[in-house]
Amino acid sequence: ATTRTRGVLVVAVTAQNYPLRHAHGLLLEIGNAVSGGRGILEKASAPYATEGSLNAELRPKLTSSVTRYNDLKQVDQLHATLGKVESVKVVMQESIEMALQNCVALEAIDQKADELQSQAGMFKTRAKKLRKQMWWKKCKVQLLLTVLIIVILAVIIVPIVIMQQQASNASKN
Repeated sequence: ATTRTRGVLVVAVTAQNYPLRHAHGLLLEIGNAVSGGRGILEKASAPYATEGSLNAELRPKLTSSVTRYNDLKQVDQLHATLGKVESVKVVMQESIEMALQNCVALEAIDQKADELQSQAGMFKTRAKKLRKQMWWKKCKVQLLLTVLIIVILAVIIVPIVIMQQQASNASKN
């Protein structure tokens, strides 16, 4: 893009997709800085002008303009709004990703809870079965001990009774 201000040709090279209205605004701003500043053009054409003598005055102005126009959000409300919309989109996408990750995590936790529930049911069934087995084992042991005690008592008492009967029979005779 080019523009001519007070006999000064100003040229700006921009990217192909850079908006022309902003390029034109940059050219006008640079042209005004060059032609409108306290006799800058006179200093440039004066016999005492040397190479780089305009740098001190023009560099801050040009740097400021180029920096501002480099970020379209600073120059144009539409681009500023688009930038805000993009940042909101990024935040929303991150939020959606986090929500999806949370859903996946909740599904995994739900699946683990179902597995634990099933294992708890099996544990309860096995515990009841084991309790019954142990009860029968206890009954068998008690029955065996009872029979053993009866046998021992029979072994001790029967000979004593037989001896007493023989002694009473012998005393009667």
